[in-house]
Amino acid sequence: AIVAIGYPNQTTFDVEKRALDYTPKASTEFQKQSKYQYGGAEQFIKFIEQELKPVIHSKIKVNSQQQSLFGHSFGGLFVLHTFLSQPQNFQRYIAASPSLWFDNYALLNRQKDWLSKPVDKQPNLMLMTTVGTHEQRRDLTPSAQSIQKQNNFYQNFSQHRSNQFLFWDYKHPAEQHLTNMYASLPKAIMLAGCQTERCATLFDEQKP
Repeated sequence: AIVAIGYPNQTTFDVEKRALDYTPKASTEFQKQSKYQYGGAEQFIKFIEQELKPVIHSKIKVNSQQQSLFGHSFGGLFVLHTFLSQPQNFQRYIAASPSLWFDNYALLNRQKDWLSKPVDKQPNLMLMTTVGTHEQRRDLTPSAQSIQKQNNFYQNFSQHRSNQFLFWDYKHPAEQHLTNMYASLPKAIMLAGCQTERCATLFDEQKP
């Protein structure tokens, strides 16, 4: 079962609402420099756990040990925030083009805290990240430091892969920021549906 979360009477992306719902609380300095209000991720997690999931469970027979969370851009940031703060909420996480730049890469510090903790408390935890090779705008060239921070973020997860924590990182050739969302959907569906004991074989065979 695929459950899509959107906003009433919206036919396109609502950037303002996404900025609020999908982001953790930002530093005061970063918030002052933005035209959007941030920091609603914790409330959005509560909505999913306390309101949305009970409704879904009342209508569909759900395997509570095989639930997945997928998001793109700010949604990808939300996926990673949920993974790092409340990993028990889902078993499989897919973050497409996550906005790691948010709040000056504050999520990298959160990752350090998570990696310092043992991962065997929750078996069969899976995380997949994807980015397009042509995501950067032509008028906004990222600095070498920014690129290094992003690469380190993904490499840190790769280095901590184990039987309890599976991680895959995909670079989609020629995909831009928006198109990478569509390029990521097939893998997201495959990860959500694969049998636990076969997921590693399925995706490890796709890596070059």
